Amino acid sequence: MALEDVPAAAQERGYRAIEIDDMHLHAQSIVLQSAGALFMRRYFGKGIRFRDYTSARLLKLHASIQDAGVKLAAWTAHTDFTLIGKAAQWQMHYLEGAIATADDFGARIVCIQAGGSDQPTQDEMMHCIEGLRAAAVLAGRFRTRLALESGSGITRSAKRAAQLLREIDSPYLGACLRIGSEDAVGLAPLAIYVHATAKTFDAQGRAVEVDYPAHLAALQAANYAGGISVRYEGAGNPTLGIMQIAELISALSTSSTSSGSMAL
Repeated sequence: MALEDVPAAAQERGYRAIEIDDMHLHAQSIVLQSAGALFMRRYFGKGIRFRDYTSARLLKLHASIQDAGVKLAAWTAHTDFTLIGKAAQWQMHYLEGAIATADDFGARIVCIQAGGSDQPTQDEMMHCIEGLRAAAVLAGRFRTRLALESGSGITRSAKRAAQLLREIDSPYLGACLRIGSEDAVGLAPLAIYVHATAKTFDAQGRAVEVDYPAHLAALQAANYAGGISVRYEGAGNPTLGIMQIAELISALSTSSTSSGSMAL
């Protein structure tokens, strides 16, 4: 499915909002995809990706969202705040483009990642804190909030993710709680957005690897009132997987926690 077809598909399935991950915002030509990726690697080094943030592509995507009558709940950019030098400089320009796009599309949340390793060095932590602090200042210019996702790299540990957020202490930076990631329940009080994931389900429709009741109870105890985007990561039919996660959340929720958004 083309990225521009997602809003209509979401609307047909009853979703009021979607999240767009810019990993799907690649050039529509295979040649341009390859050339762009090669250029980025050679000039900026490992960890930098090519994205098609061109006016023509974004206008087409924006039109598809408007025509479908859905809202953009959040935008996801792929970041690594342990980068240094020209790669770090380029990344800040890339992030500004992502934030500006979300702003133009009406979304006030941009999901990001810390990057780095799950056993970070002091240098990695220092660079990450510096990068996140600069990113929060940038987000503040757009009155947009950055949601730092748990579950990988430095933020594989929810405790470390909370440490970063408290160190920076910005109203423009909060947690994106990834249901299913290590110790994610502890991030509920800091959550401004949620990614609900699952890979497999049992015969009763329960996620096998994830304790959804505990996560949702923690969010409700923290009076979480933001959106929950659904991300199916299994090997089965993605549309069916998304619907199963959404139904599971709906069945377990005792309050209007979920915005009913669908993440690509």
